[in-house]
Amino acid sequence: MIIGLIRHSPESILHYPGWTPSLPSHGDDFELADVLRLAGVLEGGTEPPTYTVQLGDSLFRIAESQLGDSSRWPEIHDLNRDILPNPDRIFPGQVLILPR
Repeated sequence: MIIGLIRHSPESILHYPGWTPSLPSHGDDFELADVLRLAGVLEGGTEPPTYTVQLGDSLFRIAESQLGDSSRWPEIHDLNRDILPNPDRIFPGQVLILPR
């Protein structure tokens, strides 16, 4: 049944060549248990770290100040693509998920 839904949905992952799964708190390194924790089905999960964008911030600066390595800014972008389609356009007040 689930496979049929995936095949027939216009928003299916099958319509996005090159799509790979990711989990906000883990990037592309996660297991089924992590998905179940995020969904609230399994106990033991922790909320991912977040950062609220301030005036003058950039993903480069956030990666440097919060992760200690400015070259990790693409990881922040990957975790927040749903609200940051363009990594050069971030706005004060946006809450970004940070990698662990």
